[in-house]
Amino acid sequence: MPAQMGGEMVDDKRRKGSAVTATNDKELREMLSKNEGRPLREVAQEVIQKERTPMAEKTKQLFAMLW
Repeated sequence: MPAQMGGEMVDDKRRKGSAVTATNDKELREMLSKNEGRPLREVAQEVIQKERTPMAEKTKQLFAMLW
């Protein structure tokens, strides 16, 4: 494989990675704005309920941002 092709593949992966990061950041900002003002105890209960689900990490991140 030519050296140039390898470099193009790395750039492509970076673009995809930064797009995913931007999407995640946007989603977290939206979650924060929708949940501001919620009691921390309520959000903590949601963290416990969503443990071992696909939303577990996002719920934990929301709790951290609200704290």
